[in-house]
Amino acid sequence: MNKLTKASIAGAAGIALLLGGAGTLALWNDSASITAGDITSGTLTIDGSSGTWDNEWDLWVPGDVATYDGTLTIGATGDNLSAILSVDDSGLVGIGNTEFASALEVTFTVNGLPVAGVTDNGNGTYTVTEAADAAVLDVTVTVTFPANSVQNLEGQDQTVNLNAVSFVLQQQ
Repeated sequence: MNKLTKASIAGAAGIALLLGGAGTLALWNDSASITAGDITSGTLTIDGSSGTWDNEWDLWVPGDVATYDGTLTIGATGDNLSAILSVDDSGLVGIGNTEFASALEVTFTVNGLPVAGVTDNGNGTYTVTEAADAAVLDVTVTVTFPANSVQNLEGQDQTVNLNAVSFVLQQQ
């Protein structure tokens, strides 16, 4: 047998052994469970279903003010929970022209502080922590049509829906 034939037979035998052994290579492995137990998520809720406006003007003029007094019930459970309580008035848009809606000023106050877990940020917002869970807050929202906010005939015969004002509790 010549060298070329012997080399061909040896190469074919090597390939056959490699192919026949494919899939039989085994590496050991194992796993173990992490015993940490269950975790449960907390909650962040707000209920502002009770409250009344002190007056409901049919036809507002510059200088008019309306005040909403109500209560908010806070639900705040969770380790290290921190949220911002505020009023969102971005939905106040005029039907037709926008001078009236643009002129309105909305302010928000939590009355009766200090309340555990509620801190006044000094800018119409409040920080709420898990210590405020189940707290009932007395709140006031004031909507003002400032006397010098419009000129000439601006803002006349326009409508704004105050239902667009809402309380917001946003985790930070």
